[in-house]
Amino acid sequence: MRQVVTNLAIHSQNLISCAQTAIFGGLSARQYRFYEDTCDKKLKNIERRI
Repeated sequence: MRQVVTNLAIHSQNLISCAQTAIFGGLSARQYRFYEDTCDKKLKNIERRI
C-alpha cells in the first residue's frame, strides 16, 4: 500500500509540472492541447492502477 501512495505522489507531481509547463510555458494552442492530452492520459493510467 505504501508503494501505491508513493507512486501516486510522484505521478501527481509529474502532472502538476506538466500542467505548469503547459500554462506558464507560453505554448501555442496546439502544443497546449498536446500537453493536456498527455496529462490526461497519465491521470487515467494512475486511476486505473488504484
